Amino acid sequence: MVRTTNGLQITVDKNDDVQARSTSLNIAQENGSYIKGITIGQVAGERKLYLPPQETIPVAVAAGGTLSIPVVSNVSWEAALSQDWISVVQTKGLETKMLTLQVEANTRIEARQAQLTVTTTDAGEDSLVVTRTILQQGAKPHITLDPNTLNVPAAGGAYTVPVQANVSWNVLSYPSWVEGLQIANMVGYNGELTFTVIPNQQTVARSARIELSRTGGGLVSALEINQAPEAVFVNAKVNSPQFLHNEGDSFTLTVESNIEVGYGLDVNWIINTSKTVEGRTTTWEFQVLPVPTVNNRSAVLQVRETGTQQVYKTFNMTQRGARIAQKDSTALVRFHKNMRGDNWRDTHLWNLLLPAETWPGLTLEAAVRNGALHVKKLELSNGRLEGSVGDGTEKDPLSLLAYLEVINLSNNTGVTGWLPVSWKDLDNLETINLENCNLTNFMFLGYNIPANYATRLKNLTTFIIRNNLLNGVIPAEITEHPHFEEWNFEENMQPQKGTNRLTLPDAPAVP
Repeated sequence: MVRTTNGLQITVDKNDDVQARSTSLNIAQENGSYIKGITIGQVAGERKLYLPPQETIPVAVAAGGTLSIPVVSNVSWEAALSQDWISVVQTKGLETKMLTLQVEANTRIEARQAQLTVTTTDAGEDSLVVTRTILQQGAKPHITLDPNTLNVPAAGGAYTVPVQANVSWNVLSYPSWVEGLQIANMVGYNGELTFTVIPNQQTVARSARIELSRTGGGLVSALEINQAPEAVFVNAKVNSPQFLHNEGDSFTLTVESNIEVGYGLDVNWIINTSKTVEGRTTTWEFQVLPVPTVNNRSAVLQVRETGTQQVYKTFNMTQRGARIAQKDSTALVRFHKNMRGDNWRDTHLWNLLLPAETWPGLTLEAAVRNGALHVKKLELSNGRLEGSVGDGTEKDPLSLLAYLEVINLSNNTGVTGWLPVSWKDLDNLETINLENCNLTNFMFLGYNIPANYATRLKNLTTFIIRNNLLNGVIPAEITEHPHFEEWNFEENMQPQKGTNRLTLPDAPAVP
């Protein structure tokens, strides 16, 4: 309001309200008491509803959040949206000067839009409607593994890893020690990787990646797999008896390990003959040489890491000292059984549970041959032996005593049978004394003394067979034995029991 020379100049603001309005003005006389009151009325303004221009409406980011849009209106209004990913936070008509919208995150790479409609709500009037388009940016393409790093123990195992993505994807690559890799449980672009990590049989850790790529390329994501190393182990065993055999033996060393190993020996009488490798198992075969003395001997076998002195296993090996040859022992046990050894005189009894060296009547060689002691003499005169000598379905057991020099079974009337042809193999035999037994001729082959004694038993200097049941003419070859004269035929061979008698063959006719 401005006073002029002829009155008052009153300026009235624009009425933006939809209601008429008025105000009172009092005019007072200067230095006087006169007052004049006037009323100024203003008609109602037009109904209005304004939103910012479309180009100024903010664009929602892909991550979502809130948008604020100013609203100018002189009447009550309300807002509505065409999509459910965006919502109105509040609408309070005239009191709201700013419209707040809540926008959800857009996980897809495509942009999206929704229509905002603001409508007046004053009763009795035609509604004013204003619309705007709300735009939201698309998300950046992504393929996300959660977790993106997997720490796996040496033993491996089965795993499932979720994959979140907004683009189609597939597996680009994976390591050879990951097996059974599959894409499972796909919902949209999201899914799972299922796979098995096989055991790490190395003593160093290993790492690799499973790579996923966007279909068509351009985007790669990876799962880092770190697998722990297998702890070093060396499992070794020796397949051998408690004591190695004195005549020679063999055994194997088997080692299962995840490092390279070898063996060490402190002796030269154990010899490696072969080596085989199957996977992580190595097997060595060893030959044990015969023992040279009657004393036990020992060796140390170690399993070591190749290229180092690290010892993982030690085996102490013992070989028995020389004892009676196995072949001889077996033959004597057969002879003992054949001759009813349990009934021998007490002075002659053999305790088969004790070493053969303790058996009465048995003398072993002092020298060790091929790791064993061999029978030198078998002297069981007047021992009450009962049984048959001679070859049957098997050779006579005494024929297996290869180094035998003396056989003395004299004065055992229970000894029957016949002179075994197989004794011809006893190249070292010097004495046969079978005096006063009950040997007979071998009827099937018709001989009393095997003819081949003459050609094979070259060392036989004593041959006593008197007082048996032998009879007939001895083979002519026997008379040609180099020691026949020493045998003293008339005294040691010819006399037999009863009417039995051995005779010499007729001399060849003189031409």
